[in-house]
Amino acid sequence: MTVFRLLVLLLAWCGLAHAEPAGITLSLADDNALTVQYRFPAGASTLRFAMQDAQAWELVRKPHWRVLEDCAVLEPQGLRRRSLQGCEVATVRVEPGLLRLDRRFEPAQSLGDGALALHTRYYAVQGEDPAARWIVRAPAGGTAFWLGQERPGGGEALVPAPASGLQAQIDDTTVVLSRRPFEQWHGLRALVADLPEAQRREIRAAAEALLAEYRHSFGALAFEPLLLAAGRSRAGAPFAAALLDPRLRGDDAAVGILPRGDVQDGTVRMTLEYSGKMGDRGRGALRVFLAHELFHLWHGRRFHAAGEAWLGEGNADWIALNTLHRMGWMNDSVYVLLLEQAFNECAAGIGPQPWRSAPQRQAGTLPYRCGLAFQAMAFEAARREGNSTAPLDQWRAILSGAGAVDEAAFFSWYGRADFGGARLDALRALLAGDAPFAPGLPAAMRAAGVSFDLAPSLSWMPPACGSKAAAIQVNCVDAPSVPGGYIHLGVIGSAKSRVEIRQ
Repeated sequence: MTVFRLLVLLLAWCGLAHAEPAGITLSLADDNALTVQYRFPAGASTLRFAMQDAQAWELVRKPHWRVLEDCAVLEPQGLRRRSLQGCEVATVRVEPGLLRLDRRFEPAQSLGDGALALHTRYYAVQGEDPAARWIVRAPAGGTAFWLGQERPGGGEALVPAPASGLQAQIDDTTVVLSRRPFEQWHGLRALVADLPEAQRREIRAAAEALLAEYRHSFGALAFEPLLLAAGRSRAGAPFAAALLDPRLRGDDAAVGILPRGDVQDGTVRMTLEYSGKMGDRGRGALRVFLAHELFHLWHGRRFHAAGEAWLGEGNADWIALNTLHRMGWMNDSVYVLLLEQAFNECAAGIGPQPWRSAPQRQAGTLPYRCGLAFQAMAFEAARREGNSTAPLDQWRAILSGAGAVDEAAFFSWYGRADFGGARLDALRALLAGDAPFAPGLPAAMRAAGVSFDLAPSLSWMPPACGSKAAAIQVNCVDAPSVPGGYIHLGVIGSAKSRVEIRQ
């Protein structure tokens, strides 16, 4: 054999070796832990994780992952095998747990005996050519659910051409593995664990009613969603966080609920921490939470691709509040209270920083608060121009397209003469420029047509509210002498639509 032919064969062999993709197999262990098997491509010593931020290492992989083979090592950057001659497959055992972080998917969450949900973002590896091949194995006699489909007996993703975009979705989606069958509710499936019967009934009634309302307003979904609900008793534990957050408000300091969750590709996950019996406030908090999360089923990824958190989170809050108000599940007083707190907390939370340089605009409660305030301003601008279209009808029209909804699309729509026109130019400039946010917000509100009466000495951060927790709530009870005023909104079409700003 000539040297040339030998070189050709070697190059061909290298090409075949490179073409072998990495493999990621997900399965449920007998003791309900998650098992992830990583297959190394020939010649590869390391599989680098697609998600490499410090938080993922310190809070997820370091405490909860364990490599079962001695020939492979778990590192912050990825999995490394000690020798190219062995360890073609490295098995990682993952103990389920909860992050309890805003706007972060739960990596692996137990759903009672014999079921768990996971998010593939934490397990995906950096892009290869061809891309990694995912295999999902359903438990014996059980089922797997992902990408909006139930897959009895396991499922396998054969990724087509990269132009399809499917690989990116597989690397960033929710997977459910369960030995228990899903419950069939009206219009959705459910998997519920560790919840008292009263909370279970409330979740089912609210979810079924809200999904029926959203289908009526925004059309049918292309799939039947799956709702995952797990309870955690907090008997006797304080609910300070729930009481600070009006969307999560409990009955009082000793009795409350704290729902958390996420939504993606047909799966809604929620963890309901509860204490005592569910009263009217707890029921209201649960409905607000579900109304927000369930709406993400319709257009969640379209906002996710836009980058700015306030768009998707504020829009879901805006849709939720107006839907609950229209259904009679939220009265004028609560509706106005939530808008009042949205304006207050947004201004106080961002403060004098320019909007674009404020990191908190992307995390915690501020994307919800600020987004809700901006949505209300846009609606008021349209109303001031004589547009009588209801909030849900406006967004049905805006979302009738198929592309990502970003700030440009938002302001382009409301920039139409019959939908606010130039009234929102000041808000758009405030969000895009370097001007201090809190002082610029009242001017942007006035330009949008939001009329209000505030004292000239208005301060968004009253010095009398000394603690950090109190500073988040601008309406501080220990600052009665600081001047305030009222914002007047026509959102609910009644004399009560007056949002009070107490400083």
